[in-house]
Amino acid sequence: MKIPQWAAQLAAEFWAAAGAPSAFPRDLRSAIARAVPLTVVSLPNLTIQCAAAWLERQGKRLAIDAADRRVHGLLVACDGFGLAFIHATDDAAEQRFTLAHELAHFLRDYWRPRRRVEKHLGEHALEAFDGKRMATIEERIVGVVESLSLHCDIHVLERQRSGRYATGRIAEAERNADRLALELLAPAWHVASLGLSRRLRSEWGRALQEQYGLPEWAARHYVELLAPEEVS
Repeated sequence: MKIPQWAAQLAAEFWAAAGAPSAFPRDLRSAIARAVPLTVVSLPNLTIQCAAAWLERQGKRLAIDAADRRVHGLLVACDGFGLAFIHATDDAAEQRFTLAHELAHFLRDYWRPRRRVEKHLGEHALEAFDGKRMATIEERIVGVVESLSLHCDIHVLERQRSGRYATGRIAEAERNADRLALELLAPAWHVASLGLSRRLRSEWGRALQEQYGLPEWAARHYVELLAPEEVS
């Protein structure tokens, strides 16, 4: 059972910041409130423009270069804070995974890179990360040496007409967010501790849905990751 080290580490850091993890299925909303500056906003019939309109009512403009469509979730992050929009009429399991997915984007694509910039370059460098000024030559040099992202410019909403991801970078970001979401909700080490037979794949799927609260499609995908079928 292979576990990406980055996913296990980020999940462990999040739950350490949130305090002792709750019982399964895990309550991410209360954990998020304790661990990171991410606010959860549940809206019915969530679309990209629905989220943009909500932000505008709060005095924030969000120009998104993507065709409007229904989405399960959407993340907006700037100045060290984030908003995770969730489709309020999805069923409980779908909302649970969507929130984990948006949290994963926040942790991997925004929160961790921003904290690394602050650690290596100091708080003043966050102005460059947040797009308020250009990075200095000295900051760029350190950025190259330490492999830092000195600006936050993440947009993964673009899709082709077929519905496929518009670029390979977007596809990779979404796969990584799904993998971290799974680790947050159903840590691979804990699933392994159940002692389920690799031959009884349906048993894995039921456990992932019933014990960890994953939606059926996510449970099926996770089984493929944790106990792939042997190729003869």
